[in-house]
Amino acid sequence: MNELISVLIPAYNVANYLARCIESVLAQTHKNLEIIIVNDGSTDGTAEICDKYAEQYENIRVLHQENLGLAETRNILLREASGKYICFVDSDDCIHPLYCEKLYRMIKDDGADLSKIATLKFQKEIPQIDIDNYGKPIVCNKYYPLEQMLTDYSWLTSWGKMYKKDLFQDITYPIGASHEDEFITYKLFYKCSKIVHSKIPLYFYYTNKNSIMNRKFNPSRLSVLLALAERKVFFEKHNEEKLAQLTTLKLLSMCRRNYFLVKQELGNESVCRKIKEGYIKLFRENKKRCGIKFITYPELYIIPYPALKYVCMFIYHIKLKLGLKCW
Repeated sequence: MNELISVLIPAYNVANYLARCIESVLAQTHKNLEIIIVNDGSTDGTAEICDKYAEQYENIRVLHQENLGLAETRNILLREASGKYICFVDSDDCIHPLYCEKLYRMIKDDGADLSKIATLKFQKEIPQIDIDNYGKPIVCNKYYPLEQMLTDYSWLTSWGKMYKKDLFQDITYPIGASHEDEFITYKLFYKCSKIVHSKIPLYFYYTNKNSIMNRKFNPSRLSVLLALAERKVFFEKHNEEKLAQLTTLKLLSMCRRNYFLVKQELGNESVCRKIKEGYIKLFRENKKRCGIKFITYPELYIIPYPALKYVCMFIYHIKLKLGLKCW
């Protein structure tokens, strides 16, 4: 028996893309779906498109609200979902007809709590793929994605996955925060006994230059630093020393990156000073613990030792050319 799956779509000012997204969900081979769309205060005709589809299809439900932001919209979608399994689809993206069926079968066949497939980016035409060329799904424990998400963005996102809805019990997206996935995805993985993933790309990610992540740098995006700091504390409390160290290295890297972004794009000396002070404190407290040696992580020495900047960058670029790991 094919169980009910809730497909959750947050929508904000996506009138040019929403129909394409909805049509791809309606084309799913797994037919036992409820499709819930929350229109988050759109002003461009998105609301009318939502209502049109809700009138035509009994399994589409639409909620309209004032603009509350993506994180709270995801929370509302989760509260409204009645399926045992859920998946998120961003409203400017679309999915292959086998998307829900494949993710569902992966969970059921391997007794997993969460399944994940790969993603293809597109700008104009929806990709056409040969589904027979990607091998069998791979089963792993929670530690594999918890390490992968540090360097592979596809493990971090809400979309591209199917979850047992129970995983979200006592877990909510942080209201008002950018990088909302950074705050909770690791907690979901940590609750999983078994995870299954496949290299088959059934989620099609639209590279929209106007999307949140492609807009000019905004100070709200500094919330990623808070998310990583919370993740570090989470792993420390659960005695996961290796994950805590890796997260510390990632936090230092993101502090460095955002320090220079703020400096170059905003010129805000006050914010730069605050990031720099936090970076140096974190660096000194964890230098020995994380084995942060100059020859190994020269890029992490640039802020605390600015006089060594050019030496650091020289070694860093050599590492890049040799294909060595860099933060």
